[in-house]
Amino acid sequence: MTETRARILDSNGLEVQLHDHRIGRIMAEGSAIGRRQVRRGCSGVGDVCDRLVGGGDVKVVLNLSSSAMEGVHCDKLALPSECSHAGTLHGRSDLGLGGEEGGGQGIVGQGGPISEDRPTHGSGGGRAHGGGRPPSWPERRRHRRRGEEGKRKRRREEEAGWPWRWRRGDWPGKDAISKALGSRDVFLLHGPPGTGKTTTIIEIILQEVKRGSKILACAASNIAVDNIVERLARYRTKLVRLGHPARLLPQVLDSALDAQVLRADNSSLAGDIRKEMKVLNSKLLKAKDRNTKRDIRKELKTLAKEERKRQQLAITDVLKNANVVLTTLTGASSKKLNGITFDLVIIDEAAQALEVACWMALLKGPRCILAGDHLQLPPTIQSVEAEKKGMGKTLFERLTEAYGEEITSMLTIQYRMHDLIMNWSSKELYNNKIRAHSSVAGHMLYDLEEVKHSSSTEPTIILIDTTGCDMEEVKDEEESTMNEGEAAVSIAHAKLLVESGVHASDIGIITPYAAQVTCLKMMRNKDVKLKDLEISTVDGFQGREKEAIIISMVRSNSKKEVGFLSDHRRMNVAVTRARRQCCLVCDVETVSNDKFLKRLVEYFEENGEYLSASEYERS
Repeated sequence: MTETRARILDSNGLEVQLHDHRIGRIMAEGSAIGRRQVRRGCSGVGDVCDRLVGGGDVKVVLNLSSSAMEGVHCDKLALPSECSHAGTLHGRSDLGLGGEEGGGQGIVGQGGPISEDRPTHGSGGGRAHGGGRPPSWPERRRHRRRGEEGKRKRRREEEAGWPWRWRRGDWPGKDAISKALGSRDVFLLHGPPGTGKTTTIIEIILQEVKRGSKILACAASNIAVDNIVERLARYRTKLVRLGHPARLLPQVLDSALDAQVLRADNSSLAGDIRKEMKVLNSKLLKAKDRNTKRDIRKELKTLAKEERKRQQLAITDVLKNANVVLTTLTGASSKKLNGITFDLVIIDEAAQALEVACWMALLKGPRCILAGDHLQLPPTIQSVEAEKKGMGKTLFERLTEAYGEEITSMLTIQYRMHDLIMNWSSKELYNNKIRAHSSVAGHMLYDLEEVKHSSSTEPTIILIDTTGCDMEEVKDEEESTMNEGEAAVSIAHAKLLVESGVHASDIGIITPYAAQVTCLKMMRNKDVKLKDLEISTVDGFQGREKEAIIISMVRSNSKKEVGFLSDHRRMNVAVTRARRQCCLVCDVETVSNDKFLKRLVEYFEENGEYLSASEYERS
């Protein structure tokens, strides 16, 4: 028989060598027990037994006495390809291993392939066959069938609560998930528009929980956190949402810390104490004797202290038992989390969060995953001076620039936009790496139920040019820019879509300026059919989508100034909110003064339908 080597790896480097299924030597090296050589039959480190187990397989049991092996941790057995790990035993003197009564640690290694369902000596997997007799064929068949049924049942239980894309194995985001799960310290998940970044985060959380990790999941805003809570609540996961109930969405209140604390045992005890205090307060009001009053007050003080203690215990129990704790970045600094250790910190929308806010959460765990897109909206900085000094640059952006693909995975399949809408941002901002999923690549407005095939629903991208139509911008009282003519054209196009059967709630108008939002809303309110038409700034649409998006760019002036329209991140967000149609309303002559915007206008003109605003004036 060829020599088989099994190495028991621990802090002291203990090694076991097997020769022809008999023990050659045991060598132990390390500060705890020094360097010595123990042969079979010798006392000291421990005794070694060898037995034959069925089919000529070699089984070795190393029985270590607790006194001799103090400080040695032999809990891992790394075996070569010829061997497999059968199990680790603690104090199992009843198996006749010749060890000390109730104090030994047994490490079991077995040569040859071994199935999970086959009974072995010292493994607790069925009766031991005396004298090395192999199990009979009916016994082996019974154990094999039982093991296979158990494995199938475990697989069904594990898969029941996991997202379908991970199980099917055809989801491109799986590669990013694998990389995230294998990261040692920092990992960046780059999620361009429509690529399912939040869905990927949910999958990472579920896989980490399955591993036994405790996770702190954060985002800069309450809405972003509640979005994760709402999606995560569908699965069998113990989660708790930190934050004041008044700031949470109604659908996540059941997961809130306050709601879970009320259901806790210690909270019930605290409630009983409060009832007792109420009775004592009534007695105190009626008591006339000074000594009686003093005794009642003393008892009330004791009860109040106990009530606070019980309430705090209830909070601590809920947080410690949760697999996932979710809060805003500022909420991560809450005293409630003091003393709680997390294995992983996840920050969603990290590219919209100030770096200083991120550190409040990052200090809570040894590993972190930051998810976001630094090519979409940055955090809002009120101070111009602070932004110039670098506060506007996020941690996500800094890490991307410093380490790039080394710690980053970009999601490349998007599930939102028609190909023509996606291609501009993919080419302009994402190095042409984004691809449309087959389910959305060619979808049109007229594919929607009850929507007619018309001149307004047929194009995927439309450019409405206001040049030469006497639609110049003006300033309102607060120095915000507006353009009434452009607003009227935008509303007119929305009306045409509604008349073709598109629901007003499926249409959105995006504009960069607050004054233009006000102007558009005033026009919308004049037509009851448009009451569900959503109008907002770019910031209000971040993370959202509509079947049809109309972008009112506002700027039209003789100086050809475009203001912050030149911010490519804002235009990226505006265009990529659209699923089936994107309509750009602008003064082409003015906006083309900026190179970035000129490329956008040219793309719409070459790949979509070009219209003059004068056509809407006539209609």
